[in-house]
This record gives sequence, structure tokens and C-alpha cells, in this order.
Amino acid sequence: MEPRQARIPAPTDLTNTYHGKAGPRDPASPRTDTTHRQPGGRTAEEGCGRRAGRPWPELSLPGRGRPFQHPRREPIDASRHRLRRHRAAPPAPRPRTKLLHGGPRPAWSGPPGGTTLPAPSRARTGHVASGGGSAPRREHPNQAGAAGLAERPGPTTHALTGQGWPAPAGVTGDPPGSDEEVAMVSVGYTLLSEQAGPKELVDHAVRAEAVGFDHLVVSDCYSPWLDSQAHSPYAWSVLGAVAHATSRAALMSYVTCPIRRYHPAVVAQKASTVGVLSDGRFTLGLGAGEHLNEYVTGRWPHVRQRHEMFEEALKIIKPLLNGETVAFSGNHYAVPDAYLWDRPEQPVPMAVAASGRRSATLAAEYADAVIATEPDPHLLQMYDEAGGAGKPRYGQVVICYGPDEAECRSLLHDQFRWYGLGWKVKAELPGPDSFAEATRFVREEDAAAGIPYGPDVERHVAAFRRFVDAGFSHVALLQVGGGSQPMFLTWAHEHLLPRLREL
Repeated sequence: MEPRQARIPAPTDLTNTYHGKAGPRDPASPRTDTTHRQPGGRTAEEGCGRRAGRPWPELSLPGRGRPFQHPRREPIDASRHRLRRHRAAPPAPRPRTKLLHGGPRPAWSGPPGGTTLPAPSRARTGHVASGGGSAPRREHPNQAGAAGLAERPGPTTHALTGQGWPAPAGVTGDPPGSDEEVAMVSVGYTLLSEQAGPKELVDHAVRAEAVGFDHLVVSDCYSPWLDSQAHSPYAWSVLGAVAHATSRAALMSYVTCPIRRYHPAVVAQKASTVGVLSDGRFTLGLGAGEHLNEYVTGRWPHVRQRHEMFEEALKIIKPLLNGETVAFSGNHYAVPDAYLWDRPEQPVPMAVAASGRRSATLAAEYADAVIATEPDPHLLQMYDEAGGAGKPRYGQVVICYGPDEAECRSLLHDQFRWYGLGWKVKAELPGPDSFAEATRFVREEDAAAGIPYGPDVERHVAAFRRFVDAGFSHVALLQVGGGSQPMFLTWAHEHLLPRLREL
């Protein structure tokens, strides 16, 4: 038998498949058509869903505006190349078994000082993963296997949307904007990953839930702002552990940037997974990010390009969380085919950080809530005018409780003197050394200006009240200093939270 010889195609056999045009192409000829089109002449905006039998979308190189094609000897008949999992009848689901978690965990013994606080009940039953959200979507294979599994006891209304978990203490069950308005602001606690390690953050979360905080927000950074903060664990691992260790408090990423360090489709998968682990208590907080946390993956884009990337990311994440199959091609991202197989019973809500009119408009258009770090009524007015009226508003108050005011001022200068630099500066500096250099002339009194500190409860209540008066529905406290958290939680349980409930 003669050995098979490889056939080398003649140059005339090569076909130019760019933009649907056949025939040989002169490599030296300039490319004039830069519009990204799907096979058959459709643009990216016209869609390329293969559910209706249409061919695969073309992939694009990010930032180049040109399609990618592997050279072949003949044009591709894309209708013959489909994944088997897209057949009409989905496969029969495998029998599901209830997940066991070993029963209740030991209760927390209480904070220092002898004060006894209620320990959270964290006994787990099985979780049922099923599809949710708006049509069109595929039938989730876990739906049929969910029958007969034990449901988790207790209420099932989501802390943000009214679907999935109970609302925070003092908040009515009616949606915002109804006849029954929110009676009390949800008081949150910040798990600042820049000032504590992962084990300490989980312990702080359990204690914060036990003392009565309604929601927990977790910062998502790659680096601390200053070397003195000395921590920056992976926020999504912490969120998974916190979801398993708590049972009542709502959870939120505050905030995640989906444009450089994380791909938008992967962010959606992270959020959906935490939504399952927390039994629907998680809200995905998103923002355009800072150079401090995104530089590790390469060049930090210009602010205009970052805004474009952020909007494309929202267009990818939202339908994925809603249970849809996403085929997307834009100027910065290409997603040929994506689908989330594990989702909570209700879609994970999204919240978007806003600082001006453009970001407020994006938050109103794509998200279920808005995030702001300043009690600015004008910003919320822009958000309402863009279509966000009646949606939740998240804020954050930085405080520094301590029995000695001088020690509090010193702590603020050591770890938080960067806070007053302003958004435009904070978004561009690349690392802790840059922030140290930019703040080397900041004095203690400058660092403490605008941040309540010391043992006076009313000083901290006044800072919280500014967000309430501005119209925020959820306000999280951020206590400066990783080592001061147990002391702060004890004091908050005894003195601060009772006063905040009166607002």
C-alpha cells in the first residue's frame, strides 16, 4: 500500500471569506470595509442567534474591528457545523441528590466584653438549582430533577427584588414605588478586603449578621490602596465562604470591574454561582474600575474606552444572568456562545456604580439598583430621570470608631489618607506606591476631615443621616482598621444600630 500523501492546495484554491466575499484576495490591497458583519451580511446589532438555524457569528479581535477567519480551501457551510447540545430535545436530567452540609455549626461565643449576642442559625438543607428570568431561554436541565428535593425552610423573598429571601429588618415587603414605601433604611456592613485577610473577613461577616446588620458588601480589589493596609484576598472566594457561613444577610460585591481583570461572561458565571450558594441573597455590584486593580492584565484604557467597554460588558452580563444564551460581537468583546448552567431560582440582580449623568443612565437602563459613594441628591435625580425611579440606591459611609480620638486620627492617616484624592485621581494611579507618593503631604487633620471618628455615637449617626436624607435605601458602614472590627461590632450592637433604626 502506498503511503498517503498530503495534498497541498494551489494558491487559487484559497478563498477570501472576509465579509462574505469569495475569491482570491491581494494581501497588499487595503481593507476598506471595517464594519463587523455576521455571515450573510448581518451586522452585530442585527444578531446572530443560532437557535433559529442561523450560522455561527464571526469572532473579532478586540479593539481592531476586523473579523477572524481560519484559512480554508473552500467556503464554510456554517449550517452544517452546530454543537450537538443544541438539538431540539434536551437530554434527560440525571437524578439529583440532596447536598448535605454536616448539620448546624457551632454558635459564635459572642464578642469581647461579656456581651451575649444571638448566634445565627446556619444549618443547611439541600439547594435546588433551576432556571429563572425572562424568555427567551432554554429549558434548564435541572428543573425536572428538582421535584421532591427538600426546600429550605423560612420565607422566600429576595432581599433586593422581593424574590427569594426576606427583606431586611424594618423594610416592608412591598416593592419600591408602591403605596407602601420603605419604612426603614437597610443598614449594611462593609467587608473591606484591603484591610483584613480572608479568614478574618468571613469571621467579621458572621459577627455582623449576628449583631443585626441587614446586608454585607465586599470590596473587590487586587491591591490595597496603601501598603499599611496589607491585605487584598480574592473577593469571590471570600463571597463563596461568606455565602456558606451566613443565612440571613443580603450579600453584594462592592464593586466588581468587568472590563479588564475579569471577562464579562466570567463575571456573570461568578455572580450566578454565588447566587446559588447564598440561596438568592446576592446582588452583583459593578463599576468601571480603577487602575490600581486592573493594571495586572496590561494597559489601562482611556476613560472613554473604559466606558465603551463597560457598556458592552453590561450587555453581555445581564442576559446571561437572566438565563439567555448570548452570542455577542462588539468593538471590545466577542462571545460566540455563552450560557450559564447553574443559576439561582431568580436572576441575580445587578447594581451599577454611578458618579455622573452617563453612568447614572447606564445604571437606570441595565441595572436593578444604583451605587453611589456620596450623598448627592442631584445624582439620584439624574438616575430617576433616566428611568431609575423606584429602584434601590446603595451608599456607603466611612467611619472610624474608637475610644481615643487621637488614635482614630492616626489610624485614618495611616490607612485612609488616600480617600479624599477624588475619583479622577483614584481611577488613574497604578499601585500602592503611587498613592503613598500622592498623599505624602497629607496631614492627620486632612485625612480625618469629612470622616466621623471617635466614640461619639451622634457624630456617626449624623454622617449616616445624610445618605438617608438624600434618598438612599441601603447604606453600608465602613469601619477603618482591620484590627478594630470586633470592638466596632460590639459597640454597633449596643449603641449605633439602635440609633440608626430610629432614623
